[in-house]
Amino acid sequence: MIPEQSLINPPIIASYFSPDDLANTSITDYELGGIGLQDSSQGLEYQTWTLEVIGSGSSTAVQLSSPNTTATQIFARSNITWARLAFDQNMHPIIAFIDQNGPTLYWYDSTILGNSYLSLGASVTYPCCTMDDKRAMQTRLGNNDVIVAYIKNQNLYYVQQRDRYAIEYLLYANAQNLIANPFVNKVGMDINYRLLFEIGGQLYL
Repeated sequence: MIPEQSLINPPIIASYFSPDDLANTSITDYELGGIGLQDSSQGLEYQTWTLEVIGSGSSTAVQLSSPNTTATQIFARSNITWARLAFDQNMHPIIAFIDQNGPTLYWYDSTILGNSYLSLGASVTYPCCTMDDKRAMQTRLGNNDVIVAYIKNQNLYYVQQRDRYAIEYLLYANAQNLIANPFVNKVGMDINYRLLFEIGGQLYL
């Protein structure tokens, strides 16, 4: 949960907790999570999970693995070019990705007891996601949230799990003043227990 839906001003920069400090690519990502998929019995800080997009062109799929879990395909879609991983409080995977249909969120919808795809809109670029605070106490208190962050129309926005990803919050306007053609590369908790947004830029489009 982001207090008052706003960033700290001036910003406080610190290192990410592992594994958010690992270098990701457009089709690989790392996230701290539990002992198994849909198994949060050991909390959300048990081990590092790896997301990979496998295949190419019209035959691409997202798979997850961890030290005690062999590669497991989560879903297949056409032309997946970007993917980021989070887990909810019950270790359901939440995946923000881009495929031929545009930016999309794969998430577990408790009202249907199943997974669902949510279009984030054509104006969204490179969506990223994370469980903001994975500590067991925050889960017990109901204070943590899955955060999905992205740039849209040069502004930094996020949506969150407790709103069923239906309410968009503006975090920073005119991000192009920070860097040309901005995008969110990753979002995760830093060592000061603050959510840190890593903004990259593209010199050429």
